[in-house]
Amino acid sequence: MQNLSVLSLPLQQTLPAEEEKRLTVLRGYGILDTPADADYDALTKLAAYICGSPIALISLVDDHRQWFLSKQGMETGQTPKNISFCRYTIQRDEVFEVTDALLDERFNGNPLVTGPPHIRHYCGAPLVTAEGYRLGSLCVIDRKPKKLDDAQKAALQTLAGEVVMRLELKRQQQQLQWQKQQAEYNQKRFGLLFDHSRSYLYTHTLSGAILTANPAAVQALQYDDPKQIIGRNVADFLVMENPQAFADYLRQMKEDGTGSGTVRVRTGSGEERYWQFSNVLCEDPAYPPFVICSAYDVTDKQVARQVLLQAEEELKNQVQLRTAELSAVNTVLESTREELEAFLYRASHDLRGPVCSLKGVMYLMQTDTSGKGQEAFMGMMEQTLLKLEHAMENILHYTNNRHNYLDYEKVDLPAVLHEALGYSKRVKGAERVTIETDITADGDFYSDAYRVQLVIQHLLANSIASHDLSLPNPSVRVLLNCTPATLTICLEDNGGGVAPDASPVIFDRFIKESGQSIGSGLGLYIVKAVLTKLGGTVNVVSREGIGNCFVVEIPNHAAGR
Repeated sequence: MQNLSVLSLPLQQTLPAEEEKRLTVLRGYGILDTPADADYDALTKLAAYICGSPIALISLVDDHRQWFLSKQGMETGQTPKNISFCRYTIQRDEVFEVTDALLDERFNGNPLVTGPPHIRHYCGAPLVTAEGYRLGSLCVIDRKPKKLDDAQKAALQTLAGEVVMRLELKRQQQQLQWQKQQAEYNQKRFGLLFDHSRSYLYTHTLSGAILTANPAAVQALQYDDPKQIIGRNVADFLVMENPQAFADYLRQMKEDGTGSGTVRVRTGSGEERYWQFSNVLCEDPAYPPFVICSAYDVTDKQVARQVLLQAEEELKNQVQLRTAELSAVNTVLESTREELEAFLYRASHDLRGPVCSLKGVMYLMQTDTSGKGQEAFMGMMEQTLLKLEHAMENILHYTNNRHNYLDYEKVDLPAVLHEALGYSKRVKGAERVTIETDITADGDFYSDAYRVQLVIQHLLANSIASHDLSLPNPSVRVLLNCTPATLTICLEDNGGGVAPDASPVIFDRFIKESGQSIGSGLGLYIVKAVLTKLGGTVNVVSREGIGNCFVVEIPNHAAGR
């Protein structure tokens, strides 16, 4: 048989969004390149018998090939996508039939027609998921022209549905197996944590009966054996001035699912200690609900707290002697001083770094008597100056936003976006990132144009810098939608996102989302500061490994103009 892979035409590197989704769904089944399966072979045998065809295939179409999950009457395991008949089948929901390929202009020059397996008749039913994604086809092939009757086509489509049902069933079985393994692993980890944690860990029912207690909790209560604790009520170990307090706690756990605070505990020897606890309700349909408790001893802190409370009361009396105006002014000044000190410290560091680098490169140039490294040194100097310029621009943006008054005017959104795009070209790797833009406007937009541009350009620079440029098809999408009330800026990228625990802090000062950034980490902080001044908001949805979506809303001051 011919080597069909060399007959493949070049494929597009950028796939349409719907095709990307289809391929993601297909790969999610984890079925590609798996061994033969008797369940699927039974379906292709039945399809071949019903249709009286020598060849029957279950074909799954990915980005560059059609791979045969099951095959009857054909040895080849896959063929290139661009010469496959099935690429036509997956473009529709109904059965696709070619009665004589030699008479069809789409296929009469196809190597699968002119050479082995010499296809003359083809009929395929698409494999359509419940969400409407077409994964491939169940098809029958003959080496002579013919036409299937309606009953045969209906049977072929029914069998295609059975293929999809079995694909879904096997995926669910894989997921259940994985969930079982995870549950066993988590149970083992929890057991190790429970037994070896220095925190006091225990569980109790919604009536307060203790179910389990770890060695640390048993020892802290001054008992020798967990059996001396398990089965007793938590209230037996508490010193409560108000007996109703424990009932209120149990009701809170049942209604809210969480509870925390400090309690006084009486140990087995009668000693009283203070425990700080943080509890959570665990609900599982397979088991009665119970409460997981974590606590630690804060007796020393509690005693110190009493002393501090007395000192605090005295300080409050002194503070009340000051006027409300002086207190407010002092608070503002203190906040400004701390922020400026932190900013000046980091800014001086970011300016000093490039200067030192520049001096080092100049020294190397002076000592390079051969002159061979001059071009490389010049490139290093250019990069260093770029970092220095970027740091100075961020400092200027930061200070301008703090000190300049808002200047509301009619904003030329295309011009603002154009300026921001020009700024983004200076970010390292920008030439590799595809940027799509779209502007829709229902009326004019009035705001501070300079600050609106700052928001767009810093978000855009951040998204470009967040990409791993070794991965294919980096892209950023910028959408501007103006209404009479609001300008919404939506900026999406496929840069990989950030870890869930990093998302809440990415707008803090000097936080860098990506190691690619040439700046000081002020970009997103400037965005937040500018939006605060404009009365706007910014939210980010980040999916690690997929990308970020920033959504900005800025009030439109067009009303009354």
